[in-house]
Formats: sequence, C-alpha cells, structure tokens
Amino acid sequence: MLIDDDYITNLINSSIFESMEEVSQVSCFTNPATALHYLYNRCAGGATGLPIEPFPDLLVVDVKMVPINGFDFITELKRCAGDSYEKMCVALLTTSDNPQDRFSSLDLCIYNYLTKPLTDTKARWLLNQLATVHS
Repeated sequence: MLIDDDYITNLINSSIFESMEEVSQVSCFTNPATALHYLYNRCAGGATGLPIEPFPDLLVVDVKMVPINGFDFITELKRCAGDSYEKMCVALLTTSDNPQDRFSSLDLCIYNYLTKPLTDTKARWLLNQLATVHS
C-alpha cells in the first residue's frame, strides 16, 4: 500500500512495484486520513471488529502530508492494527533529509527510511525487508 499525497508520485511508485512479479496488488491513497479509515474499517474490522481483509504486507508512507503527516499516520496505524502491525513492513519515503525526521522514525521503531525518488533498487530492498519480517 502506498500513501502519498502526490498523485503522480503514487502513480510512478505503483508502476515500479507492479513491474515486480512478487507483487500481486498495489493500493494507493493520496489522503492519509482516507487510508486510515480504509485500514480501520476493512482490515481492523471497524466498529464490528470483524475484518474483511488482512492488513497489507507492505506500507510505504510519505512523511510530509496533509491533513495527517507520516509520523501521525504510523502512530494511528499502530493503534488501529494492534498485533497485526508486527507482521507489516512499514517504510517512510520522503524528500526530507532532515536528521530530526530520521530520529522521529526511530522513535516509532521504523527502520525503513528512504529518500525519494523510489527506484527499482529501493523497492527490491523493501521486498527483501518484507521477506525478513515474514520469516
């Protein structure tokens, strides 16, 4: 799942992942609040507590978004996903090379911090990280 408030970035990044045979589906959201709503209702089960589908294996989240930035998105995702969060590979993808953003990602236990643009090499690295999470 790709969450970036820039439509073109999502289009480019989704084409990179879709070109890899290991990837079966790529969902994109340009509004982080909509993505959280989707994950809460479809994957966490919403008010009923009955999930319709599993949480995505991989989430690539932009840091600088509105109305919810990437750090706040991940904080809410952790709360929403509960134990399922540990089975996901979460990465921050950003134009920011700000050291404080890197420290903030470590505070959230996110070790996959990549700078834009996403490349085939970076996407392949994330898929390898995903394999590590699932092993």
